Amino acid sequence: MKVLLDSLGWRDTDGDGFRERSGVKLEFALATPSSSAIRRQMSVLLQAQWKAVGANARLEELEPVAFFERLGKGQFDAMINAWHTDPSPAGAEQAWGSRGGSNHTGYSSAAFDAQLDSAAVEFDPARSRLHYRRAYETIVRDFAAVWLFEARYAAAAHKRLNIRGIRADAWWVGLPEWTIAPNQQIARDRIGIGAIAAGTARD
Repeated sequence: MKVLLDSLGWRDTDGDGFRERSGVKLEFALATPSSSAIRRQMSVLLQAQWKAVGANARLEELEPVAFFERLGKGQFDAMINAWHTDPSPAGAEQAWGSRGGSNHTGYSSAAFDAQLDSAAVEFDPARSRLHYRRAYETIVRDFAAVWLFEARYAAAAHKRLNIRGIRADAWWVGLPEWTIAPNQQIARDRIGIGAIAAGTARD
């Protein structure tokens, strides 16, 4: 990275530890929400890594309301945020598509949009995956962002439960249809709605 920055003309000519070019310092503000301990910790680690190569990242910890207001208006140099899109490859359009409602970075690529659109209307799964792959290759090549990690969520339930499918975007939707076989029930499973209603009435 240091060699690359040198080749681009970013050098520390005044010996203050930070690079500059044509009188302009290599510095920027990094916004994070004060409510997220993980993102605050990550911002400190990133600041140290940037400092090691001569870039000055100024940390801005903002209250959530101010943070998201700034994001919505595009008033930031750089920021650490988390995206929770729909459980579908098409969810990428929300955060990165030109028409995406959560595209706070302002990333815009006709090639990316076209591949997502083609993938969404393609009936052949193999061809659809190919379009999505090309879309993701486009956004990675454009350096629209630096992806730090991807959270992998897992759902777990006791083996006594008989669950008829779980929606990826709302696991609780099917709760009324969950059952427990009579021979698997324990005392608390036998309370029943009637007993709960009676207890509520007494209270």
